[in-house]
Amino acid sequence: MGKILSWVVMALVGYLAWRLVGVLQRKAEAARRARQGDEGAAGAGQGGRKAIRDERIVPCAHCGVHFPASEAVEEGGRFYCSPAHRDADRAADRAA
Repeated sequence: MGKILSWVVMALVGYLAWRLVGVLQRKAEAARRARQGDEGAAGAGQGGRKAIRDERIVPCAHCGVHFPASEAVEEGGRFYCSPAHRDADRAADRAA
């Protein structure tokens, strides 16, 4: 009976050690990601992370690519992904 109990205790200790190593690895990975995020966006507010929740997504009137409205070039109620596409759409309207 004592031998079985010692094996159970050894297995339990091994399992707990395995779980502890996993937790420590996840914490180290999270810290590494946080450091990279801070270095990648120097000077940005909120620790280098930019919240884009609830941002409106609009299609480009020229090519149809969808992108955030904050990055759009707007003219006459139409959204464009770049000034070049705005100009191309203007030229197409004049030609028609």
